[in-house]
Amino acid sequence: MSATLPTTTPAGPIQDHAYADYRFLYCNVCHLVVCPAAALSRHLSTQHRSIPCYQRKRVVNHFTSLLAPASQPDYGRPPLPPDHSQPVPFLPTYQGFACGKDDCRYLTQNFGCLKCQLSKAHALYRDARTPFVHCVTLQSWYSDTRAQYWIVGERGVAMRTERGQMQSDQLRALEAVQIREQERLVRAEHDNAVAEADCQKADSSTTPWLEYTQWPEQFAGRPIDILTATAVLPAKGCTADNVLGAWEGCSFISPREDEMRLSRLIGAAVFTVFQRCLYTLKAVPELLRCWLKTFTLDGFGSDSDSA
Repeated sequence: MSATLPTTTPAGPIQDHAYADYRFLYCNVCHLVVCPAAALSRHLSTQHRSIPCYQRKRVVNHFTSLLAPASQPDYGRPPLPPDHSQPVPFLPTYQGFACGKDDCRYLTQNFGCLKCQLSKAHALYRDARTPFVHCVTLQSWYSDTRAQYWIVGERGVAMRTERGQMQSDQLRALEAVQIREQERLVRAEHDNAVAEADCQKADSSTTPWLEYTQWPEQFAGRPIDILTATAVLPAKGCTADNVLGAWEGCSFISPREDEMRLSRLIGAAVFTVFQRCLYTLKAVPELLRCWLKTFTLDGFGSDSDSA
């Protein structure tokens, strides 16, 4: 079926092979066909940079003169061997799966991909998929995303056989684990969404000060709007009572006399604060005041008029 041609290669990873009257190059390190030979230079420069440049040129010159363009496969790919043929000796083998439905040649190494194929293409779900899951041995000219498989060796064993019954149980156990993992991820996503919503709803009631004073608990169910209205400064020269609001059928009113008394008290307090500030400022030496007005540690304000 395939034979390795006895050629003397200057570089170990690249070998010259033949299959079905075609000759091509195969990289034993990357496990893929380098075809056509013109792509060899790019492959060596990108995947095997550890090989010195002069050796890469020798390899390219060697195989370019060895392989005639007429012997290269069309479209740069060797033809796929027929299924259930003998393994190609220099290619690695993979344990994979095949779809057991008639006229469906779906081959993969991924069991999850086969489940999706049976569900979407053939409307088979859960236990109904088991008889159509065949365990096979696969080969491919490529080991990357270009991989196209063929089955090597004997025909695949369906899961409905006695030997496959144990495999079927294992597959069901694996599927149960995957379902539990999906459910866990859904729960985690839901918990994260709830936590994020709680964070968005959080307001000043969660500040450390209010947590320490426990005001949210003390004032729970109380008229917050009335409590907020009591914090508003009295209007200057108020001429009427201050209606704070109503709660449980009762109106809360701050009499005009109390509002005027609060206004005088707050005004006197503010005046006292400013007087203390001016007294403190005058008691500070002028040099220190000039230094405090600068923006650098070692600077000194030239414009040092007394405040």
